Amino acid sequence: MRVPNLPFLIRPSQVIGAKHSGFTLIELLVVLIIISVMVGAATIMLKRDFTDLLADDAKRLKALVSLGRDEALFQSRSLGLRFYEDGYDFVIGGEELGTWVPLEDKQFRKRKLAKGVELEIFRKNASIDLISKENKQPQVFLLSTGEVTPFRIELVYPAKAKLKLRFDGLGVAEILSNENF
Repeated sequence: MRVPNLPFLIRPSQVIGAKHSGFTLIELLVVLIIISVMVGAATIMLKRDFTDLLADDAKRLKALVSLGRDEALFQSRSLGLRFYEDGYDFVIGGEELGTWVPLEDKQFRKRKLAKGVELEIFRKNASIDLISKENKQPQVFLLSTGEVTPFRIELVYPAKAKLKLRFDGLGVAEILSNENF
C-alpha cells in the first residue's frame, strides 16, 4: 500500500534528514558559564570597601581646601573651615567682629561625610573640639596670604578602616596612612 502524497503528513524520509531547532545541553552550559563569569567580574568591579569611602572624603576635602586657599588669595579675605561631627563647611568673617557666616558659593556649601564615617581634627598633635551649638568659630583658617593653619584629620569608619590626612602651612595635603582593621 502506498502512502498518499499529502502535504500535512510527514514521511519517514523527511524525519531522517530533518534538522532540529533548539539548543543542546552543552550550548546552554557554555552560555551559563559566560554569564556567571561576567556577573562575577562586574560584582568585583562595583564592590566598594570602607577604604574607598574614606579616600573619597579625603580627596574632596583636599580639593576644597586648595580651592578655598585660592579663593582667600583672590578675595584678599581670610576664610575659615569649621568641622562638625558629620561634616564641614567654609565660612567668611561676618559684619560683626568674631562672627562667621557660611560662604554663598555652592562649591563651599556645607558637606557631609559618608554615613558612618567619624572625624577627628588635630593641630600640633592636640585634638581639637568639633563645632558645638555654643561655639561657631572655625578650627582652621585659610589666610589671604595663602597660608593655611596646619592641621591633621583622621577619618575613621569604626572597626573597618582609618585614613590620616595632614595639611601643611600652604594647604598641601598628604595622606599619612590608610589602614584596614
